[in-house]
Amino acid sequence: MGSEGHIIEFVKLLKGAEICLKNAKRLLEDANILSREGRYPSGHILAMLSHEEVAKAFFLLDFYERGEDLSKKQWEKITKGRAHSQKLELIQRKEIEWIDKLLEEETKWTKDFSESLGKLARAEQVMKERLTYVDYSFPKQEWMDPEKEPAADKFNCQMRIELSEWAISKLEAEFKKQQTKRKN
Repeated sequence: MGSEGHIIEFVKLLKGAEICLKNAKRLLEDANILSREGRYPSGHILAMLSHEEVAKAFFLLDFYERGEDLSKKQWEKITKGRAHSQKLELIQRKEIEWIDKLLEEETKWTKDFSESLGKLARAEQVMKERLTYVDYSFPKQEWMDPEKEPAADKFNCQMRIELSEWAISKLEAEFKKQQTKRKN
């Protein structure tokens, strides 16, 4: 089973996923507030962080459904250091599954797209950094201002918010499924 203190027992995983869902909703609510105020870069970032919390919840639910404990090493892989890309890729894979179910078959588009998720997740991480931090572009010899980033607009912020809302609704449906299983 693993050494004491270096695992999260599978019976505790559902609680962790519930806390992630609660945090995802809080971050998304804050993103909406900032978006309504025209603070699109910050709203976009919070919506992305909400999306990552949904990814963590699904990660925990996957282990819970299999009845497996989660090691400290596995947990840190998805939460520590530069794990943002892994979380974004994880939630994007879930979204591809949902799209496939909506289409009722795996299409060539989703299959081709899913093969590019690692690159997309890394690109989203770069976007998140550009929308958050001031940086200096040595090739362009100019400062990079988060508010001047092309993705720092209402459309991109709202798109991210809607994507996070969709992921949260899917996570809530998964929780209902788990509650039904536990009652039976």
